[in-house]
Amino acid sequence: MAHSLNISQAAYSKIENMQTKLTVERLYLISDILDVCISKLLDLKLVNQLNQTNQDNSVGYLQQIDKYYNDNKELYDKILSHYENNIQSKDAIILELKNQINIMKK
Repeated sequence: MAHSLNISQAAYSKIENMQTKLTVERLYLISDILDVCISKLLDLKLVNQLNQTNQDNSVGYLQQIDKYYNDNKELYDKILSHYENNIQSKDAIILELKNQINIMKK
């Protein structure tokens, strides 16, 4: 398990003996390695659905929560990357506009 998590056996032993806190990301990795749902690893008796509605209660949907994090992590990373690229583009445009304004003032 330590090898699969890319940590030393001593580090994994500390996790097992609760000398080191288990991170959420590492918990998901262990879940994937063992091919076991996190709720089973934690021995949780959870309803397998997430009910979500907006503030005026007019829209609702059901979402399966097993493996939700892993299923959506790639999409989240793509969205975040796109957002960061848009921010950089916006900053470049603002800088160029400031330069043009300074040139026009002279």
